[in-house]
Amino acid sequence: MASEGWESGKEVGRKAGVRAATAVGAAFGFVGAGLGALVARFGKGKLLAFIMLCMVLLAAFAYDPPAEVERLTYARAEVTDEIRQEPDILPLTYARVEVTPLPMVAGVSASASAGAAAGEVMDWPYAEIFVREGARVDIPHKLLARWAWWESAMNPKAVSRDGYYSRGLGQFIYSTWMWVCKEKGYSYTWDDAFDPEINIKLMADYFDHCRSEAGAAGRSEAEIVKRMLAGYNAGPGYVKTHGPDAVSARMKRAIKDTMSFAGY
Repeated sequence: MASEGWESGKEVGRKAGVRAATAVGAAFGFVGAGLGALVARFGKGKLLAFIMLCMVLLAAFAYDPPAEVERLTYARAEVTDEIRQEPDILPLTYARVEVTPLPMVAGVSASASAGAAAGEVMDWPYAEIFVREGARVDIPHKLLARWAWWESAMNPKAVSRDGYYSRGLGQFIYSTWMWVCKEKGYSYTWDDAFDPEINIKLMADYFDHCRSEAGAAGRSEAEIVKRMLAGYNAGPGYVKTHGPDAVSARMKRAIKDTMSFAGY
């Protein structure tokens, strides 16, 4: 009985295979006849071009981008409140004061120290660090501090969600952070970007680098400061090629506000 059943099963399978092969053959024959008619009507070249176009369109409609690509595409407009708050609406605890622009090209350590002693450093977070690091690189501490407000709203743990994952008060991207460490001989790690003291230190170093790239004969001090700030955001090389105004509208506001706050 088992043998007879096996033979019957094989026979059923054979017949099903024959029917399937016949159907496939008929389908190919139909397609072949259709293609032959199209070739006769339009020519082989036009037909091949049409087939290729159809394949491209099908691939385009069928493509499903990876979730990570979609996330990075839309994340640029999806950033945390702590990072992208405008300084003008932050609950700042200091008042704007009139100050004399501090020298940027020559040494300014004495001027910066005098400004701090005169009470120009108000109730900022990390005020002492900004004053110290600004004096170290001869850059007004008010520029450093105000820029940090724009970058991170003074949140040392800030991480951007724009695809670059910038970190800390100065919102460093990984490549810039590691480049400054290498240039200065620092042994800091990427996680050290969350340390406010270290982050402000590297902010000052990178400001100094951007200033050296922005300096040129005939440029006013204000123009050098403007280029320095634009270079911090977009890169000194980009600013050299395209100018300091080739940045986003938000960065233009940040540059204007920071320079005004520091007395420029």
